[in-house]
Amino acid sequence: MLDKRFDHRNRKILLGMSALLLTGTVLSGPVLKNAFAETTHPQTIASSQRNMGFADVVEKVRPAVVSIMVEDSAANESQQFSFRGQEMPNDERLKEFFEKFGLPKDFGKQFGSPKGYSVPTPRTAKNGSGFFVSEDGFIVTNNHVIKNADKITVRLQDGRMMNAALVGTDAKTDLAVLKVEGEGYSYVSFGDSNKIRTGDWVLTVGNPFGLSGTTTAGIVSTLGRDLGSDPYGDYIQIDAPINHGNSGGPAFNTDGEVIGVNTLIYSPSGGNVGIGFAIASNTAKKVVDGLMTDGKIARGWLGVMIQPVTDDMAPSLELEKAEGALIASVSDDSPAQNGELKPGDVIMRADGEPIKTVRDLTRHIADKKPATMVSLEIWRKGGMIKKNIKLSVQPDQQTAKLDSGKVSKGKLGLALEDSDKGVVVAEVLPDSPAAEKGITKGDIIARVDQQDVKSAKDVKDAITKAKSKGKNRILMLVKSDNGNRFVVLDMSRA
Repeated sequence: MLDKRFDHRNRKILLGMSALLLTGTVLSGPVLKNAFAETTHPQTIASSQRNMGFADVVEKVRPAVVSIMVEDSAANESQQFSFRGQEMPNDERLKEFFEKFGLPKDFGKQFGSPKGYSVPTPRTAKNGSGFFVSEDGFIVTNNHVIKNADKITVRLQDGRMMNAALVGTDAKTDLAVLKVEGEGYSYVSFGDSNKIRTGDWVLTVGNPFGLSGTTTAGIVSTLGRDLGSDPYGDYIQIDAPINHGNSGGPAFNTDGEVIGVNTLIYSPSGGNVGIGFAIASNTAKKVVDGLMTDGKIARGWLGVMIQPVTDDMAPSLELEKAEGALIASVSDDSPAQNGELKPGDVIMRADGEPIKTVRDLTRHIADKKPATMVSLEIWRKGGMIKKNIKLSVQPDQQTAKLDSGKVSKGKLGLALEDSDKGVVVAEVLPDSPAAEKGITKGDIIARVDQQDVKSAKDVKDAITKAKSKGKNRILMLVKSDNGNRFVVLDMSRA
């Protein structure tokens, strides 16, 4: 059939070949020559065919991508074998075996001794990827690639091996910056991740399984993926194949700009299954700039523990929609306490930007520098108030505790008692609403239906009052060793 199609005697079929060429059809040399004779601009067609791939982009960006080898100090520990028993046989073959692996020839005797024998564990190396972001040697990679590093070696695309110094890390976003000596390095720039769209092409260059310079292509699968692994990450999901060793490498758009830093894969088998995640460039660039300048990241701190407003919480908070960040507790001597924020407040806007979720507030505050003023619009007891608060430096230990938001029915299942600590949970009935919400013995009930409670009677009265108003669910603030959180309990059969 193909022979007939390209039969030079069939002029009608031959004249139709120019349309096929414009779609990228590849033909053999002799046939191309005859077919092009029927076209006006054969050079334009050939150029179009060449540019359908990504070779030009890869040629431009690949020299800026490096392979990273890390000797992990945590792995450089001796393992103590404490076998006891009879001495191994005096066998020359065993002695040769021991000597081959660097063990003494009398290992058999020591193996059977009461003390056992200490065998040094050789250093192991981790492989990762990175990329130059300046001509004077600054390199971006993942924090988990260089964590616990005793020695960091960088291999350039031209084969040069160089020692790298650690400039700074940010564990919260899993980013790190390295530095090698010298100047004149090829480097790449961050693009605007807000401009990319689902379905756009994406290219990766990295060092999967130690295979440096590996290039793959795919598309952006989705944007703004929240993996729950950190409070600040903004992940781009891609289907360009990435594997172990791609961590820290760049994800490029077709203009050769870095739109993400490859950091995670989802894989039941440990290999690529088409689900990879890259830290969005707009997040990465802020962190990298801070690390290059100061060696660390100073984030603004408000001093609140927050949780989502769930659908069953909204009526108790007198909200029409389940939006905003609900304050579960306020830290002592914090900007929030100084600004008179209270548990039960719902932050709806920050500096004029809507706060739809907990993540919106977390990222907004984290983007601010300490000592920055932030304007908050807060929903409190059915009305909106405004607070201007000056942020401070964020303590490393501050974390947010989130409520699971499960809903159950039945009795509340709580036995309460008064104490000098407040209203303490003395017992929780199995399969009750309280148990389903994770309330346990020893927890403290601090607020019920937006009112502070000091005694078990206060709790009972608040529940009775809420039911008299026709409420079927009640909002409680629960304090525990794991932090404070709001929960909603079903009162329909309490």
